[in-house]
Amino acid sequence: MISVVQRFRLDHAVARLRSEAPEAFSAVLLFIALSALIFLPSYSLVPWLITYDEKRLAALLLLAAAGSILAARPAAGAALAKISATGRLLVLGILVLGLISAVLAASPRHALLEVSFFAGLVGFALVLAAQTSRHWLRSVAIALTVAAAIYALRTITVYLAILIAGDPLKLPEPFTGFTNRRFFNQYQIWTLSLTAVPFLLTSIRPARLRHGFVALAVVWWTLLFASGSRGALLAVIAGLLATRWLLGPATNPVLTRLILAAAAGFGLYLVAFDLIPWLIGIESFLATARYADFGSPGRIALWSAALEQIRADPLFGIGPMHLAWVPSAYAAHPHNSVLQLAAEWGLPCTALILSAMVLAARAWTRHCRAQLTNSPQDSLPEILLTLSLSMGLAYSLFSGIIVMPLSQLLFALVAAAMLYRFRPARKNELRRWPLQVLGLAVAIGLPVLAAPDIIERYQKDMLLPDPTIQTRGPRFWQIGGIPHK
Repeated sequence: MISVVQRFRLDHAVARLRSEAPEAFSAVLLFIALSALIFLPSYSLVPWLITYDEKRLAALLLLAAAGSILAARPAAGAALAKISATGRLLVLGILVLGLISAVLAASPRHALLEVSFFAGLVGFALVLAAQTSRHWLRSVAIALTVAAAIYALRTITVYLAILIAGDPLKLPEPFTGFTNRRFFNQYQIWTLSLTAVPFLLTSIRPARLRHGFVALAVVWWTLLFASGSRGALLAVIAGLLATRWLLGPATNPVLTRLILAAAAGFGLYLVAFDLIPWLIGIESFLATARYADFGSPGRIALWSAALEQIRADPLFGIGPMHLAWVPSAYAAHPHNSVLQLAAEWGLPCTALILSAMVLAARAWTRHCRAQLTNSPQDSLPEILLTLSLSMGLAYSLFSGIIVMPLSQLLFALVAAAMLYRFRPARKNELRRWPLQVLGLAVAIGLPVLAAPDIIERYQKDMLLPDPTIQTRGPRFWQIGGIPHK
């Protein structure tokens, strides 16, 4: 027979295990996600998949895992209690309108897949925000810094090989790991501020290590300039201005050092991609020539096409992901997040999304301004997360940053970190069953809805022409058009 004391100890141990389970699941998911973000930008891990599709498959697995955690342990979504009742109602309204739009779409499976994926990103962010360790943001910064270091070393190796061989130095070389260098930009824009954490921390010793972090930050900026992305450069400027405007003069020391790193990166870019090729007599591109040309007829055509779809169905849109259904020789998305949401999800749903963003921005700004009165080192996460999100959202107005798999994961990761840091005036009551429903829908819906596409990609060469696909360019997959079957 078990004594009363033994039973008490057993019950206490079980209760403690249950209370710690959500944190343990969250930590495991974070470890797997950071491992993916370290290796996926630089290495191909699944031979039969295009690198873009490989990244999408990894994202699907991570989101399905997050959904399973929420379904089994709804306490893992406790961070949702930090969001106001109004904010949660807005999220619910967005989900309901998205589902209605998906059901009415030409291909409901693809539309529901997109809705499920975005719901999965919300669940993924909630589970990661359940971390209680104050060191997890440091883990994120270290992981992204390691990822940047690996990618930078690979890029430098390709660059040196081109110089030694005496070949012309042209784009997309020396960029690797992405099927388009713009996808690299969409991944990089989230990391420009977060990878700067080690060189911004004056406490790092020895000095030699800190100098290495400074060098990495400069090289990371160099790659931005070398990529020749005008949209990314505009997003950086907009992000710096928005962060300064939202958070005030307390951000000046951090932003100044980031601007100095960017200036050093531009100088290194001129030396590496102009001066050195000229000295050794090889042909080289100079991306600065592109920055002077602000004309973009391709984007204007895409934006005009999106406006046509908004006029065609302003209430519920043509369906999530369904700009990939509309025949187009240019792209499967309009390179503008607002136009994409309005065309596909409808104007009312887009209005709810923008309202939720304004509400979140106001609450986050109040939190940051209160936090910035403390030690600058303690408030560093607030500044860098604000800058990262500002640059990402600004870039979404010129690119498909809300479309590509790695940039979507980083968006959710930044949102999770902000939710973790956020300290509301009071927490709200949290019902667990909606989180279980959300988690179960994501855990079951994502694999079921994506399975036909995954099987198809395993069984045949997706690069072969398919007459049923009338839209060119990546969307959910590398061959992103929705088949007209």
